[in-house]
Amino acid sequence: MKKFVLLLALALVSGCSMILGEDQPEIPDRDVALARLEATAPCCQQLSELKYSVIEKGFDGRIFIDGSEPTFEFKTGRSFVKAFRIPDPRTGYGIVIESLLWNEQFFAPQLVVLDRNFQAVELIPPSAFTYMPAEGMDGDRLQYTLNLAPETGAAYLLLTTTTDALAGSTQYVHPARAYAKAQSMADPGVPDPYARHSPVGVVELEIGGSYITPQADQKDFVESWLDSFWDDGSSQVSATSVADAEAIARSVPDSSSPVIAPAAAVATGATGAVTVATAPGSMMAETESMYNQMITQAVVGRDIDKAMKLVEEAERAGSSSARKVFVEEVKKLK
Repeated sequence: MKKFVLLLALALVSGCSMILGEDQPEIPDRDVALARLEATAPCCQQLSELKYSVIEKGFDGRIFIDGSEPTFEFKTGRSFVKAFRIPDPRTGYGIVIESLLWNEQFFAPQLVVLDRNFQAVELIPPSAFTYMPAEGMDGDRLQYTLNLAPETGAAYLLLTTTTDALAGSTQYVHPARAYAKAQSMADPGVPDPYARHSPVGVVELEIGGSYITPQADQKDFVESWLDSFWDDGSSQVSATSVADAEAIARSVPDSSSPVIAPAAAVATGATGAVTVATAPGSMMAETESMYNQMITQAVVGRDIDKAMKLVEEAERAGSSSARKVFVEEVKKLK
């Protein structure tokens, strides 16, 4: 508690909010929270009726979801909702969302990004979050990095969960094993426990001033993926490898693919469904150049998964050159 008060004081001195709320609320047990969620009637029928808290670039703090929030009936199920008015993405920026292991349970987040008309432009399911084991001062957490490009027109962010997620759990590294690893001791061999998913929890949210590179370690994936490009240790990329690269590029959904299928509404109300919109039209030359540079940097850094996601994101926003840049940069790998 003293540590929390000290961090809060430092945050106030620096002019940055630590948490949204005056005091740290008590987070109820999962079963209690589930009963409360089921017993609470939806607050409203339209997303525009939610109360939105304003957060600015530079925000870095904890958000407590304790069951006192309004509930909303989404297509993915009923959920408590934290609603935020986020900065204008005219220059693009990133948001890091981390759901902390709390009382041996996880809040499994679903993110819904809305435009100024409260239409959904992006939805991030709980499955997109990566489990990150405790390390240093960071505890066990579920993490996702959301980069918002100018073309999204993002104006609001909803922090929710889903019925399917609430039925699941996440396995995390046993504290005894984590301690042994940190102390360079032998692994005690105890089984890793599972944290059940809850409708409540603690989320850390950080809004950067520019795009943010995800912290999830993808080295093993990238190295095994790149192995398919080399032939018996040759330093040159073979013809088959180039074909593989082009096939992978073609597998990235093109600009005609929506963020989510239009038939899958995000939320329903009395007057209809809030559906996901795609970004029409062509991309500005400056933005296209920025995406191509990010794709090039990701491939050069052998972060192929990130590069492919950037291609998908760029094409949704109207890019006509992202796929070509990706393939050409893969061909250069040695």
